[in-house]
Amino acid sequence: MKKVLLVQAPSPIDKPYRFIPFSIAYIAALLERHNYHPEIYDMDALDRNVDQFAKDYPSLDFDVIGISSHTVSYKNALRLAKIVKGLNNKAIVVLGGHHVTFMAKDVFDDSNYVDIVVIGEGETTFLEIVNNTSKNYKPRDLYSIRGIAYQDGEKVVFTAPRKPENINNLPFPARHLLPMEKYSSNAVITSRGCPNRCAFCAGPAIHSYRTREVANVINELETMLKKDEHFFKDRGVCFLDNTFVNSKTTFELCQQIKPLDLGWSAESRINVTSLELLKTMKEAGCVYIHFGIESGSEKVLSRMHKNISLEDAKIKIDYALSLGLMVACTFSIGHPDENEDDIEKTIKLIKELKDKDVTISTSIVTPFPGTLIWNHPDAYQVKIHHRDWEKYTFFNPIMSTKYLSQDKIGALFVKVLAETNGYVGFTETKEV
Repeated sequence: MKKVLLVQAPSPIDKPYRFIPFSIAYIAALLERHNYHPEIYDMDALDRNVDQFAKDYPSLDFDVIGISSHTVSYKNALRLAKIVKGLNNKAIVVLGGHHVTFMAKDVFDDSNYVDIVVIGEGETTFLEIVNNTSKNYKPRDLYSIRGIAYQDGEKVVFTAPRKPENINNLPFPARHLLPMEKYSSNAVITSRGCPNRCAFCAGPAIHSYRTREVANVINELETMLKKDEHFFKDRGVCFLDNTFVNSKTTFELCQQIKPLDLGWSAESRINVTSLELLKTMKEAGCVYIHFGIESGSEKVLSRMHKNISLEDAKIKIDYALSLGLMVACTFSIGHPDENEDDIEKTIKLIKELKDKDVTISTSIVTPFPGTLIWNHPDAYQVKIHHRDWEKYTFFNPIMSTKYLSQDKIGALFVKVLAETNGYVGFTETKEV
């Protein structure tokens, strides 16, 4: 039986919140269903840097090693791949995640130590890689596996795309392989993707929007409670969907969550969250709701395809607060059509919300690979200045717009934080 190690590459920045690495947790669960015994090494959660990998795995007796990363941790993923090959040249190194999905060809330009890149969702793809490779495999052995890229001589080969997973058929994430006490909350996802297509978000480009059946979600929650009711009830549950609210299922989900007596939080969108639903969520145990507002300018909201109105946002935020819900809102500056007057409107709105005890976090619009801004910079009239991926952190200006230079965006970000006692969400760069 092949030995498999799944690694979450460490981020070069400290984060005040850490969440379950769902991608490798789901992959591990599917491998277990097929009688493999994978290990998970979440370097972020364990606060381990790249140099410590060899100390923790000096012999590295694994056949397949999967490394998951985000844009900011991509360079660390490549560093890990090099270390892996130095310790065990026969190990098959597989990279996955949002960043490499959109930049797969670049992986092979950037590294000689990566064998396979998973494009898109990785559960079934990774299982097939494990099933169909050996230490002496040939590149042609990979061609039947959908949803990957690999190098055959000087050529990078892309296989046929894989259809999205049926998320109701997947086993629950392998939480028993994770250091659960290290995470900020007990996260659960009830859907993948997002029905919207905001210009600054890559989520919809990698995941088509699908929701899990209510019974499937409740089964997962009940399984978690049976394992350790005290742990999960004390810490509550965070629904980490891009958009938790779905008119078809959310009312039913709330009805079935209520008897579990769980405190929980969720992210939602203003335009799909009715007053009736907010009341239902509160009655079902919701204690905290997060909305992405992004701007205090209606013009900017329209041009980023946010599909919300500020008047509607204020009504629903006020109502949520009146119910006793804690409310958080995110804002970002440096949008393609944003000028200084628009940012002043954002500052004004942030101050209004903070006066109502709404928690605010602020970031800089970052053109991650896969976003509409990244894919169509000319259409958005922006210039992306570099690909120094470790600076793609949400608080470094990466681009300039038709109204604002790169330096001006940085200066205005500092101004927003100073005038609103703002919270960024990240701190200093860590040792790598």
